[in-house]
Amino acid sequence: GQLLALGDFPPAIKPFVFSWPAGQIVTYHKSKRASEDHRTIEAWKRLLQLLILAGFRRLHILTHSMGARCFAACFDAMQHVFVPTDAPLGTTAGETGRMRLMSVTMLHPELPVPQFVELHPRIHAVCALITIYGNSKDSALMWAQVFNDPVGTIRRTERA
Repeated sequence: GQLLALGDFPPAIKPFVFSWPAGQIVTYHKSKRASEDHRTIEAWKRLLQLLILAGFRRLHILTHSMGARCFAACFDAMQHVFVPTDAPLGTTAGETGRMRLMSVTMLHPELPVPQFVELHPRIHAVCALITIYGNSKDSALMWAQVFNDPVGTIRRTERA
């Protein structure tokens, strides 16, 4: 919200927020289920269809925390609306009735590494620029690891 409020974007940039009720530690599992629910996936698909119908041809996706989990859960259902990165040069989004996915940026993604590794080639097939920002001191990610992996097989690593 702060990025949108303080961003002072030029008129050509139209920010949209796709959000659902998030939670705290007590409601973590409920929020996690909601982020991967079939209704959330359908809402994503509908939003992208409406953007295409409105004439949008380029899209940048910025996720934060559990938004990365939501993006991952929805990706297979929405990947067909994007022009493949290996499309012939000069192929325009307008010709194909699709959009170009210009970038995917994940801030402190609450997404297990194996799931991202499995998803990465599919994202890369429609988006050449994928960026992840994280901080080992992010307590929300630490709690996500505790809830997702109570046995402790996933370990946070510290840089020297």
